[in-house]
Amino acid sequence: MRFLLALMLALLPACDRNPAADPGAVDGPDSATALIQLFEGMVARLQANRDPAEATAFIEGFFLEEPHFAELFTPEVTARVWPAYRDVVAAQARAEVGAVLLREVLENGRTEVKVEGVGPAWPAATTRGDQALLDAMRVKHRLYTVRLQKPGEALGVRLNGFVYLGGRWRALLKAYEHLDPPPAPEEEAPPTEAAAPATAEGAPVAVPPEAPVSVEKPQ
Repeated sequence: MRFLLALMLALLPACDRNPAADPGAVDGPDSATALIQLFEGMVARLQANRDPAEATAFIEGFFLEEPHFAELFTPEVTARVWPAYRDVVAAQARAEVGAVLLREVLENGRTEVKVEGVGPAWPAATTRGDQALLDAMRVKHRLYTVRLQKPGEALGVRLNGFVYLGGRWRALLKAYEHLDPPPAPEEEAPPTEAAAPATAEGAPVAVPPEAPVSVEKPQ
């Protein structure tokens, strides 16, 4: 795996080969190499134990808390995105990711780990969601994608939004789906009076009965 990563880096254009542009150039706890090693360990445990609960617990370790959102985003964005991340994004990952990763690793043979930086320097690896997260950050942080792949596969299974915060890796996952404020509710149009039905020319028209006429008797 290290050899494959080194080979991939060697094939990059020379202008990208510097620590600022290359997410794997610095070998530290906040480097792509460290993130690869974390996922390689998870893959090995899945192969050995075949326990989806281990994969779920592994991904839960990347979940953000509210202070992390406050560090990344403005108070307005944090107030909107944090509850959605906690109640929707994290809850969905907790419910599904263990079974998904177990299937991809054991049944589909996606055992190789690739980490890509996302942003303007890597347009081919950057989705609209990635760019939306970067644009929303009040303090810019490097953002990464993790892929599980079969040998020789180009795409594979993608996990989004990895960022190094507070001395450890975190995963925003699909938080980008909740960045925009919900659309304002549409105002209901006032009810309109129904038009009287047209009658065919020459057709009889119903005439309402006349009200009874009261005759006062002379005093």
